[in-house]
Amino acid sequence: MGRLTALVAKRPPPPPPQPVTPELQAERQRLLRVLAQLPGKAPKASIFAHVTRAGGPKPPVRKPPPGACGDLPAGMVLSEDQQQAREAALAALYAGEPEIVLTGPAGSGKTTLMRAIIADLERTGREVRLTAPTGKAASRLRDLTQRETSTIHSPLYATVIERPDDTLAFYDPGAIVDRGAVVVVDEASMVGMSLYLDLRKTLPPGVQILCVGDREQLQPVGEPQGPNFDNPTAILTQVHRQAAGSPIIDLATHVRQSESCQAWRTMRSAKTDKGTYTYCQADLDQAVQWLADQRKAKRDATLLTYTNATRRRINAQVRYALGRFETYLDEGDKVLCFLNNKRLGIMNGEVREIKRLKEFNDHNSEHAIAECTFVGGGAALLAVDLLETGCDNETWRAIEGSMSKADAAWLLRCEHGECLSIHKSQGSQWDAVGIVHDAATAAYARRDRADYKRLIYTAITRASKELLIFEV
Repeated sequence: MGRLTALVAKRPPPPPPQPVTPELQAERQRLLRVLAQLPGKAPKASIFAHVTRAGGPKPPVRKPPPGACGDLPAGMVLSEDQQQAREAALAALYAGEPEIVLTGPAGSGKTTLMRAIIADLERTGREVRLTAPTGKAASRLRDLTQRETSTIHSPLYATVIERPDDTLAFYDPGAIVDRGAVVVVDEASMVGMSLYLDLRKTLPPGVQILCVGDREQLQPVGEPQGPNFDNPTAILTQVHRQAAGSPIIDLATHVRQSESCQAWRTMRSAKTDKGTYTYCQADLDQAVQWLADQRKAKRDATLLTYTNATRRRINAQVRYALGRFETYLDEGDKVLCFLNNKRLGIMNGEVREIKRLKEFNDHNSEHAIAECTFVGGGAALLAVDLLETGCDNETWRAIEGSMSKADAAWLLRCEHGECLSIHKSQGSQWDAVGIVHDAATAAYARRDRADYKRLIYTAITRASKELLIFEV
């Protein structure tokens, strides 16, 4: 027997192959359709490894090299669950794995864990780039970490083109970090396959991606998730002590663990020192008045709903309840940004409150333009007569063309932002949230039970102290 034959003979038999279920085959076909639409050479079949064990076993316990876990930042304490996830993530990072995925439900302490790992990496001198899939998520990440953040798209793509259907097309991706860096992607469950592949294929050698997110939230629209949330590096399962006893977290957990998409209906209203949850059958006027009262009391609150038609209707009614019915825009109004503006430092999805208004006359457009300053700083130009209905790309380009290039750089594309769609709220959180569950939302529950369950879970977890569900 030759040496090579002997070596092969001594190997243990390979493990049995995973069964290919109809669900797995359907997922593979969806991935193939997405990849077929991408430019360039198709990735090898190994990219499908993350769908071979959906719902598989808990990740194994892993330990990093001695000294990898340094002292925690001042005032930070990790639970046993978080410490195990920290060690597993650092072990994967030190092993050179290209993708590290941390997941956990609402209240499990993902942000605290992420901050601890970032501190561990920075202590070793590694470059850490913080990103998120949306402007609002990037803004919230900046507030939580006190570090510079950006959207994934902003540094990744050199060319952005507006399509006729008002969506954006991104081209010419390029590396966003140097060799050996770590790219952190927060709210990574929102990242679709096409964006993720563009990010991965442009990274220099030695760059690793740390993805953090809640895999129970809404999936990317029209394509599968990019990061491997089916087989993550570590899973947080324990509700952190700061969240334990919160009726909001209890409701979110009940919805997440129940097989029924209508599980939220079986939970009673509750109030503890950790928060309040209230369910009420009401008409839309009651939801509108609740938000108007919150705004008058200067509370951090919003209403969320499923469709843009209901969102725009609520925004108009809330402004009327606040006495702002004579003009398109008043001081104190909130506006929601729909397009990143690097010049102003305002990102898609951010909500700003108007502090001061002044008419802007230096343009030739038929639309009314106002110069405004925001609460908390910053200024912009707004097309105020388009705030209620939005505008198409042709109208928007006409407005920009009526202004000098210098003035157009200050123009912010936005709509009224008292009420938001649930999809647009991802990555954000408020002290008080009211969910408007109308006929359109109920119809969606009948049409797509699984995605409806994610929709409701996502909406519930936007509230930190008070949650109301208005069934209208």
